[in-house]
Amino acid sequence: MGRHVFGVPMVGNNVAPGAESGSVKRGAFLSHVAVWLRESGEAGRSKLLAVVLSVVVVCLGLGWLTPSNADSATEPMRVVSYTVQPGDTLWAYAASITPEGGDVSRTVRELIDLNELDSASLIPGQRIIVPAE
Repeated sequence: MGRHVFGVPMVGNNVAPGAESGSVKRGAFLSHVAVWLRESGEAGRSKLLAVVLSVVVVCLGLGWLTPSNADSATEPMRVVSYTVQPGDTLWAYAASITPEGGDVSRTVRELIDLNELDSASLIPGQRIIVPAE
């Protein structure tokens, strides 16, 4: 019975010159896979496709099972309602509440998400929810 590597029959002598017995030339496995696919025809391609799809499904499944951290705060945020005044901008408000060295653009995105706004534009008289100070 011939040698097999990962279920693929190995043909010919692929031992690298001067190498230990059992080692193979670089790329030998892939060339054997190509020969095996050519010789096994449609059935071999179907088997290979089934194996590849199984590996993909398992990898995706493991990704879905892996717990991930939520991006939300660990405690509820206290908020208040604010009526936008002429000259108010979301960027100016975000800059005033962002800790020193913090990312103002992130605070703007959080305010947009909190208020379900389409953009950072505000209209005088508009009511928005802001974190309580």
